[in-house]
Amino acid sequence: MEAAYNLGLLHFDADRRQEAEQWWRKAAEAEHAHAAIGLAHLLQVSGRAAEGAAWARRGAEAGGARDAEFVGEVDVHSGPEVRAADPRARDSEAARAAAKGQGRAPAAEAAWAQAVRIVENGRMNFDELEPLLRRAAQGDIVEAMTALGELLHHTGRRTEAVLWWRSADDAGDPRAAYNLGVIARAGNRVDEAERLFRRAAEAGHGQAMSDLGLLIKRHRDNPREAETWLRKGAELGDRNAANNLGALLLEAGRPEAEKWLRVAAEAGAVAAMSPLGVLLQQNGNEREAERWLRSGAEAGDALAAYNLGVLLRSTGRHRDANYWLAQARRAGLT
Repeated sequence: MEAAYNLGLLHFDADRRQEAEQWWRKAAEAEHAHAAIGLAHLLQVSGRAAEGAAWARRGAEAGGARDAEFVGEVDVHSGPEVRAADPRARDSEAARAAAKGQGRAPAAEAAWAQAVRIVENGRMNFDELEPLLRRAAQGDIVEAMTALGELLHHTGRRTEAVLWWRSADDAGDPRAAYNLGVIARAGNRVDEAERLFRRAAEAGHGQAMSDLGLLIKRHRDNPREAETWLRKGAELGDRNAANNLGALLLEAGRPEAEKWLRVAAEAGAVAAMSPLGVLLQQNGNEREAERWLRSGAEAGDALAAYNLGVLLRSTGRHRDANYWLAQARRAGLT
C-alpha cells in the first residue's frame, strides 16, 4: 500500500489526476492514512467535496490527523464539508474580514517574525514552528509558504509541501521554484526540472544556478551554457557551483580548475577535496595535496581516503596508507 501511495504521488505531481486517484483510492481503502488524505484533497479540487470530506475523516481516523488539516477542518456540526482544500483557497469568512480591513496580515507578520526568531535561536521544534508558519503562509507571506513546504516535506507530508511550493512559486519565490525543480528532477522530469531551475536561477538563486548548469551538462549538448550558469553560481558564493565548475574545467584540462576546486573545498565542499588534492599532487605540491585529501577522507569521502592512501604509500608511510586504503574498501571503493 505504501508503493500504491507513492505511485499516486508521482502521478499527482505530474498532473495525472485520474491515475493518482486510482492508486490513492486503492491504498486508502486498505486504511493507508496519507493516501486517504491525498485522495480527499484530489476529490475536493475536482468538485467532489462531500466525498473528499468523508475520505479526510477516514484518513484522520487511520492516523493522519495532522495531515487532515491539509484538506481543511471537517465541521462535524454542519455535515461533511471541507473548508479549505487548497492552501491557496480562502474561506468566505476570511474574505469578509479582509474586506472590512480586519485581514490576517498583522497576525501573519507576527507569526512569521516569531518563527524566524525560533530558527535564529536554534530551537528547531517542528510542533512549535508549524502552526506559526501555517498562520504566516495563510496570510500570504510568501517566504512562509516556502518554509512551511520545507517543514512538511521534511516530515513526510510531500503532497501538501508541493502545493505550498507551487503557491510560493506562483508568487515569484525562487526558493520554491528550486524546491519544485528538485522534486521534478527526482522524478526524471528533466524538462520540467530545467524550466524550474532556470526560473530560480534567473531570479538569483545560487544553488539553482549550480543545478541548472549540472543538468545542462548532463542532458543537453551545450557545455558553454552549462559553464555560464556554474560560473554565475560560483561567483555568487555557492560552493556546489564552484565544485561543479571546477570539475567541468578539470575535465577540459583547463588550469582554472584548481582555483574553483579550492574555493569549493575552502567553503566545506567535501566532494572538491579529493580532485583538488590529486591535482595538487600532480602539480608537485604534495604537502598541500595531503592536507586536502586527509580533510576529505576524515569527512567520510571514500575517494579521498583511497587517494590519500595512494599518496602515503608513495612516500613510504605504509601503515598510515594501509589504514586509509582499508577505509576506502569498507566504503565499497575497490
